[in-house]
Amino acid sequence: MSELSLAITSKEACKMLGVSNATLWRIRRRDPSFPAPLTLGGIVPRTHMYDRKAFEEWYHRQARGLSSTVPKA
Repeated sequence: MSELSLAITSKEACKMLGVSNATLWRIRRRDPSFPAPLTLGGIVPRTHMYDRKAFEEWYHRQARGLSSTVPKA
């Protein structure tokens, strides 16, 4: 399995959350439980990618209302 199949892009994260890229950035900044971006070799540094499993776990905690902070868009 390739490194990229275990990651999602910011664009995919935005689509899953139904938010814009700017809102995703605000969520990242305000919610300390949001997964940190990955550093992948050979990828343009400005391209943020996230560990798929960590993002999905964060997403499901949000859906169940278990996050310590509720991000506001």
